[in-house]
Amino acid sequence: MDITTIVVSTLAILACIIPLILVVKNKGKKEKEFKSVIFGMAAKSNAHIDLYDRWNNTIIGMDNSNRKLFFFRKAGGNEVQHAVDLNDIETSSIVNTQHHVKKDNYNVTQRLELALVSKDRGKRILLEFYNADYDSLTIVDELQLAEKWSRNVNAIVSGDGVVKK
Repeated sequence: MDITTIVVSTLAILACIIPLILVVKNKGKKEKEFKSVIFGMAAKSNAHIDLYDRWNNTIIGMDNSNRKLFFFRKAGGNEVQHAVDLNDIETSSIVNTQHHVKKDNYNVTQRLELALVSKDRGKRILLEFYNADYDSLTIVDELQLAEKWSRNVNAIVSGDGVVKK
């Protein structure tokens, strides 16, 4: 092999590898940023995060022993934070807002939210897991995560206290 072939091959390999390294590094940085937000929220409430999930621009976490739920989302230039005392929550459910496409006869999810229903006259706190206006065009894990967190919240508020990781 001549030197030109070696240089060109090396540059081609680097051109493929460097973007992958940057993506992984950026993902780790984003994970750290989001974790610091909810861990900070928990610290302000004298709580600690036992369980959390992060996806896209959202993170949710829970302190089982103190019965607290923490939520943070960055979307559409806005930041949404919720620190919820689960002692004040009666139940949780999933709200899947869809619209129907008549031409091809199917439903498209516009928004997916975890609804926390308060013991105080049924007031609802909506935690947005997916919004087609801000997130990717397709739902990836958001529905499974919403179901998981709905089960977790219901386990805590019902007194079972069994939270699945």
